[in-house]
Amino acid sequence: MLGSSIGAAARPPGDELARMFTPEDARAYERFVTWSEGAGFRLAVVELSLPRDRDALLRWTQEAASGVQTARLDGPGGLAVWDLLKAAFQSAGETRLLMLTHLEAAADRKAVCAQLNIQRDELTRAFAVPWILVLHPSAALDLQRHAPDLCDFATLWLKVGAPDARARLEETSDLARVSDDPLLDSLPGDAVEPLLAAAHNAAALFRIDEARDLLARYDMLHPDTTSISPHRSLIEARLLNAQGQPLRAMAILEEAHHRCKEVPSPLHSSLLNLMGTIQMHQGDLGRALALHEDALQLAINAKDASSQEVARRGIALILMSTAEIDRALSIFSTQLATFEQLGDIRARAITLGDIARILVKKGDIDKALALHQERLLVFEQLGNPRETAAILWQIARIHLSSHKPQPALETLARAYAIVQRAELLEGISVIGIDMGKLLCATGAHEEGLAILERSRSGFEQLGRTDRAQQTADLIASLRSPPDLPPAT
Repeated sequence: MLGSSIGAAARPPGDELARMFTPEDARAYERFVTWSEGAGFRLAVVELSLPRDRDALLRWTQEAASGVQTARLDGPGGLAVWDLLKAAFQSAGETRLLMLTHLEAAADRKAVCAQLNIQRDELTRAFAVPWILVLHPSAALDLQRHAPDLCDFATLWLKVGAPDARARLEETSDLARVSDDPLLDSLPGDAVEPLLAAAHNAAALFRIDEARDLLARYDMLHPDTTSISPHRSLIEARLLNAQGQPLRAMAILEEAHHRCKEVPSPLHSSLLNLMGTIQMHQGDLGRALALHEDALQLAINAKDASSQEVARRGIALILMSTAEIDRALSIFSTQLATFEQLGDIRARAITLGDIARILVKKGDIDKALALHQERLLVFEQLGNPRETAAILWQIARIHLSSHKPQPALETLARAYAIVQRAELLEGISVIGIDMGKLLCATGAHEEGLAILERSRSGFEQLGRTDRAQQTADLIASLRSPPDLPPAT
């Protein structure tokens, strides 16, 4: 889990820094790297949302400075921070600058932060070179909460990345959490255990309690297969991800993936598809794309039509997140024709929503609204409150972007009432953000703040600490009185 590099002293081109940073932040980072050498311990913290940006920053720094060593804070095996840094220092070559990465992937990031905080003085004396801590914004919140003493040492703290890409990714992630799971995977053959088949469908439709009950009944009847069944692993991971625990879900999926390499399973492509979905929501679009492409090839080889379409949709959603909307539209249009030919009204309605979101990006608002209204009727007839609320939420957001607050508020109210009746915590939390902000903006300040507070509490219950903190910051800003002009 450790890497090291002795970079050349020559200054590399600044293209990567210019892409990620503002000009001022690029100069500040370059000064830190250039001027810190030989100055003893100093600390810079860089928040990056996208793994590709983190990797690019590592490459730039290793080329810009000599004696750069890296230590990953996510392992191996829960190794103590002291041992991780010691191993980095004992790597080949003299250590002049230390880069710490992957705090966001640590199994217990709070424990890692606590070590950094409690052992701050010992660590900074023993490893007295400049440190650059590169981490995801969600991990930065934990660092500030659980390692405040270390944070006090930071002489540079940059919050960088691609704001447009982050906004697209957050929108896609929120939609996936509020909406139904896109396209249902096929069950693995006729011999599938009935309890697992029922749990599979319940989990795919986000009926969490029902799926948990079915899994518990399965475990009682099959205690020897609980840890080795790929199907059970898939269901467990889907439930964990739905409950805001993507890292635990990924660990289960990785283990099942390796078992499938040794003992082939018809569910292998489904495992990879879920891994790709989780990685996309975590911001690792490169790995997500590779996983969906691998899943697609496996599904093609196995003649598994359902998993093929899940993989193709995953690929198209990633293309949407990277603004390659024409390529995404081509995939969705092909899928639409397939589902119309098969007579699959649910899958067709989901794909209409994908196309509608692209039409919004292209500015064809009227056609997008028409497609959403068409699919709304389908899910109302199917009795699916989760998807019905998600469609209403998307319609409301179109009204908001078109500066039509009244129809937006009316549509949001319908969506919010549905998720409240169905007790859908993700929907209450996500839809409540737009509902609360709009109420505050239209004069219903106290009602709006109450709904925002419910969203903040919901995100905390779901373990989404980054969104909970963002919502708390929003509430604080809305509670602050506006600046008044001086009296004359």
